[in-house]
Amino acid sequence: MRELRNLVERAIVMSPDGVLRLPDVLAAGRAVPDREPSCSDLGKASLAELMHRYKSRLIRTAMERSGGNQRRAAELLGIHRPSLTRMLRDLGARAGRPSRRRPAACRTAC
Repeated sequence: MRELRNLVERAIVMSPDGVLRLPDVLAAGRAVPDREPSCSDLGKASLAELMHRYKSRLIRTAMERSGGNQRRAAELLGIHRPSLTRMLRDLGARAGRPSRRRPAACRTAC
């Protein structure tokens, strides 16, 4: 019950006008679509890879909902902003993007 209360309070605080609006699906009393993660990749990828995909999807969704604001995205995820920044950097590096950090040898010589 406490988690539900915290979720509702966070939703109100995060809303632009301080008003909580229910999605049409909930307001009309229709059944909520199943949002469980798909297990179709079970046996096709390692647990680590599946967890990475899920984490990446959650972070992307939070960043989209926050309009790219890392502080707001971190609040949505319930983590500290520096942690989100590190995760974004790690996800970018894993996706093959070059790191913005200079190599250790260059930091002192350059």
